Amino acid sequence: MERPTISTYHDVVAFMQDMLRFRKQHEKHFSILRISKDLRRVSPTLVSLMLKRQRKITVDRADELCKMLGLSPHEKQYFKDWIARTNGDQASESPSAKIAHSNVSRRKTASSHILTDWINAYVKDAFQLKRIKQNPKEIYAALAGVGSQKRIDKSINFLLRAGYLKRDLEGKIVEDTPLHVVDQRIPDTKVRQFHKGVLKTALEAIDQYSSNRRYANALILPLDQRSYAELIVLIEEMAEMLQKFAEKHKEGDGLYQVIINLAPTGGFHD
Repeated sequence: MERPTISTYHDVVAFMQDMLRFRKQHEKHFSILRISKDLRRVSPTLVSLMLKRQRKITVDRADELCKMLGLSPHEKQYFKDWIARTNGDQASESPSAKIAHSNVSRRKTASSHILTDWINAYVKDAFQLKRIKQNPKEIYAALAGVGSQKRIDKSINFLLRAGYLKRDLEGKIVEDTPLHVVDQRIPDTKVRQFHKGVLKTALEAIDQYSSNRRYANALILPLDQRSYAELIVLIEEMAEMLQKFAEKHKEGDGLYQVIINLAPTGGFHD
């Protein structure tokens, strides 16, 4: 099989199918499962749904799809423009526009190091609150239910050293980048401790706040391996929407947490 020529195709799914088939034939250890482990927003299940035309191929996933397909820089630009036209969007940004956009990006991928203490995420985000920007000592009241003053001070010092927080020209503590994203699929002890912490905070909020100040919704679903994987794709899409929402909102009057938790209810053993 010869390497597919992207410009000769009129259907993006057909091109992806042939390109993946080519890689499988010519690369001994290539598999979608193996390569997707290094991709944050592309899973084997999602790729399968795209190839079956059950999921739309979107521009925001183009970079990682290009890595999976092994495209050259020229093919990558062609692929991204192709998806944009297919979806009725504008063509993808020029290189110069991408550089300008990257300078104002509000999202960084962080290692689990930030979760050395799971309250670090709360302390960092608290500096988006208006009252804390005006008076940093307000952080102790804002996070009174999360950690002690000593623990909060320790967290602030850690975040300053690690570069998640910084001091501006006036000496005030501000965030370096408002949104730091940790890959939640990493089987890391610090990530697990963070999840336990946010669930504990959510449990306490049920009694602490009235229903008009919090929102809770729960579904109990019968799933098998296939439907579980499909549901994970939906959750990842929702998570991306929430992250884009967070990028647009720089400050607020209160700190809120959103939890998406999918877990067996009992009777299952790994």
